[in-house]
Amino acid sequence: IVAFFCPLLALVASLMVWNQFAKAVMLRRQLSRSNQALVAQQRELAFLADHDTLTGLFNRREFMRQAQQALNRAVRAGVPTHCVMVDLDYFKKVNDGFGHDAGDSVLVHLGGILRARSRRADIVARVGGEEFCVLFEDADPTRLPDMLEVLRAAIAESSAELDGHRLTATVSIGACATIEDTLDKMVSRADEMLYRANQSGRNRIVIDETG
Repeated sequence: IVAFFCPLLALVASLMVWNQFAKAVMLRRQLSRSNQALVAQQRELAFLADHDTLTGLFNRREFMRQAQQALNRAVRAGVPTHCVMVDLDYFKKVNDGFGHDAGDSVLVHLGGILRARSRRADIVARVGGEEFCVLFEDADPTRLPDMLEVLRAAIAESSAELDGHRLTATVSIGACATIEDTLDKMVSRADEMLYRANQSGRNRIVIDETG
């Protein structure tokens, strides 16, 4: 009897140990998946905190933070830095005429062009509904007009697509080509130039080179 039950008890004990081991493995896997999901969620929340959810560009708050740091470096080094405001012309007509999905497609398209036409060191952001801002750090001031004209033309000659429809748009651009002691002043001057571009017919560039 002892000879019969000893192996049987050993088998039962082994099965119990294996069951506990299997449960522990499953629990570790579940915890690992939960941790991975939590890390992914934290990364997403961190991204959303300083990026625009539609275009993936920086939002206004993060732009102001990073651009001010870049401006501080430029002032210390004495290198030219330009602040550029870009505004979609008659954007309300796009939304009213084709719907907000069309408007979103145009915004995403414009954001992609701005990102593609900027260097790694430049800071690109969506700072308002249809307004974008770019800080060109350590950029040649003599090349700024041509660079902005290439950008304006690239946007005017391209189009976004939605459900097989081509959506075209133009932009007005205002730029501050002089270094101020604070980013707020540069943004304000660029915004003033943008207002002049809008008032003078849109789809054009106005650069403030005074100061």
